[in-house]
Amino acid sequence: MSGVPWLSVVTPVYNGERYLAAALESVLHQSDENVEILVSDDGSSDASRRIIDAYAPDGRIRRLDGPRQGNWVANTNFAVRQTRGRLVTFLHQDDLWLPGRMASLRRALARSQDRALWIGPTRFVNAAGRFAGTWRLPFRSATTAVEPAGFIERLLVQNFIGMPTPVFTRSAFDAVGGMDEQLWYTADWDLWLKLGGLAAVGISPDAVTAFRLHNQSQTMAGASASASLKSQIEIVRARYLPRITDPSTRRAVDRAGRFSCELNANLAAAVGGGSTHWRGLLPSLTGLGMRGAYRFARDARILERTLARLRVGLASGPAAK
Repeated sequence: MSGVPWLSVVTPVYNGERYLAAALESVLHQSDENVEILVSDDGSSDASRRIIDAYAPDGRIRRLDGPRQGNWVANTNFAVRQTRGRLVTFLHQDDLWLPGRMASLRRALARSQDRALWIGPTRFVNAAGRFAGTWRLPFRSATTAVEPAGFIERLLVQNFIGMPTPVFTRSAFDAVGGMDEQLWYTADWDLWLKLGGLAAVGISPDAVTAFRLHNQSQTMAGASASASLKSQIEIVRARYLPRITDPSTRRAVDRAGRFSCELNANLAAAVGGGSTHWRGLLPSLTGLGMRGAYRFARDARILERTLARLRVGLASGPAAK
């Protein structure tokens, strides 16, 4: 690597031997010399460290060995603190960059440099890397930027941002205090809401990353605990609902978000083998109202996410992430 990197790719790892090499290769095949890839291993007991070290001669990959966190969020925060690039993006050990990711990112940056956060759609892939659907953003195709108020209204209904797509400035990440390490399930959602409140969010139309659906992801260990999941969703909702100043809009977003929370908790429990409480959906469903129902249908992207999981499940058994 020559000079200071302009982009830092952060990959938190724990026992990621199955997919890690593919994730790293997907970046190396299209990144330039001034991109660094920080792979933070959280005490893996499998071959993850050997895989990382095998790429050390490239010079763009650096293995980080911090204190054992036992928490992917804390591990991610630790890694971001070691970055040198002005811009940062996450790539989990099981996700991928697709061809055109670097070119798409450069186009987005060329359109505007004064953002704290840039996002785009992503593709779903199964354990074997085969296409399982597209996870789109709930904005018009011609949209290139969304102001903070509109962004928070949309995102507060449901997290519609796939983990490998966002790019943000390191200074903005520091300004908002990084990720909340108490939120093992909703830390990324909380981060996007914090960053999206700083400035208009840049929007790219290109689906040039892949979000892998499988049943061994780091968040799946707790996804079946629907009570804990719902608690974390409610923490995030309580933080940002007061930022919506129009009362009628706030009520509609609140109702849509409550229904989304109940639905997601039950779906996660069903996939993870936990206890489901489908009857609890009825009060939030009947309380949606027309405006709440419209916001849920528009912003939750529930059909895309569910169909992708069904495709993966039909092909290779239960899958979730």
